[in-house]
Amino acid sequence: MSQNSAEQYDEAEKRFFIARGRAIQSYAMLESDLCVLFTSLLETRQDLAGIVFFKITSARYRNLIVEKLIKRHYGSEYNHFWNSIKKLLVKADQRRNEIVHWTEVGTSQRGFHEIGLSPPNWMTMSSSPTLTEVELDEFCELCSVLCRAVTAFNYVVLGNVDYGGRREEYLNIFHQALDYPLQDGHLLKPEFIAGRRV
Repeated sequence: MSQNSAEQYDEAEKRFFIARGRAIQSYAMLESDLCVLFTSLLETRQDLAGIVFFKITSARYRNLIVEKLIKRHYGSEYNHFWNSIKKLLVKADQRRNEIVHWTEVGTSQRGFHEIGLSPPNWMTMSSSPTLTEVELDEFCELCSVLCRAVTAFNYVVLGNVDYGGRREEYLNIFHQALDYPLQDGHLLKPEFIAGRRV
């Protein structure tokens, strides 16, 4: 590898590490928003709820607990919405595990360097899946949508907040399945300015 090629690889690797860090932070924000919802559902203080919530090591059971608490409060009223959210949470949880546990792999073709993540056993597999920077960005958008959905549900349904004068629009969303990816203009779709979610 020439010095120029090595420098290009180093730059690609730095960009990828930043994207990976952003993806991990996106998931951490989702967990934080789920904890706030958990707090509201238990009608307790956030510091107390956090003691319990962050000791739940199984994402599957964490999601089931939140779902049962919602059903305890509202019966089946929000089933369509939460069933679709639960499917997206499972997808996010699985992708988070890949982002955290898979190892960096790099390829170089005609001077272009691409960094990705592959399962640690990639050398023993005939065809190894790879997560690219594009897929990390897609994961960040999914986490952003889930954060907005969880937060809006918490404020509008549990907190009875007007939420920017659009309470009825949000309630309408919460009575139906969420079709992801979201269409442009959807209330739960994050907006990006200069690559940052707003």
